[in-house]
Amino acid sequence: MLFQFITVFSQEEPEDIALETSEFQVAFYESLREKGIENYDKAITALQKCLSLEPNNSVVHFELGKNYLYQKDYKNANDSFEKATQLDPNNRWYWVGLYDVSYATRDYLNAIVIMKKLIEFKKEYKEDLVSLYMFTQQYDEALKLIDELTETVGKTEMREQFRSQIKTTTRYQGQETEKLLQAIKNNPKVEDNYVALIYLYSENNQEDKALEIAKMLEKEIPNSDWAQVSLFKFNIDKNDGNNLSLGDA
Repeated sequence: MLFQFITVFSQEEPEDIALETSEFQVAFYESLREKGIENYDKAITALQKCLSLEPNNSVVHFELGKNYLYQKDYKNANDSFEKATQLDPNNRWYWVGLYDVSYATRDYLNAIVIMKKLIEFKKEYKEDLVSLYMFTQQYDEALKLIDELTETVGKTEMREQFRSQIKTTTRYQGQETEKLLQAIKNNPKVEDNYVALIYLYSENNQEDKALEIAKMLEKEIPNSDWAQVSLFKFNIDKNDGNNLSLGDA
């Protein structure tokens, strides 16, 4: 048996669709058969016959896009998927087709645009958007989305790896340094800002700067245990026994 035509594709793969006239029916069935045995040229020929009968059939454009994509004919695949989305913008699979072309051609910036559209259909696509932000080095956007997903659905190992990767970038560390310096300037009695900056400098082997912040902390908050411990550590590392604190440890 062949298929009965339905006008709404309704988020299902096109094998489950449509056929109105006998000629269209035969041509469309032929395209599916040829695609199934990877004869993509013949499948495309059959689909072009379908288009001559029904030029605004979104499912036919979608099927053409898939066959062109299998052939790595990305230009025609993109045009076909785009036409399908224009005819039926509410079908998620058509947008997935466009995304597949962008991803296959490594056009990640365009893939981000399409992924934001797909998120309107399924929130789960936000996980893929994080990866795209990482590919395009949009670390601020990636970190915001990582924080959002951690809060709403919990942590994942992959996202935490991304977070760690972001925090090792020079750009991120520069931004964090500036923020912490400004925070210390605005609120010099808040110990946590000094501690975070000491740690950041130490992680980047900027021991002189870390020591400078520890001295600032000791000056502003003389009874700070963190200041004493940090200064003691720096002096030990420098073998400077004359400047040991903590009761001469």
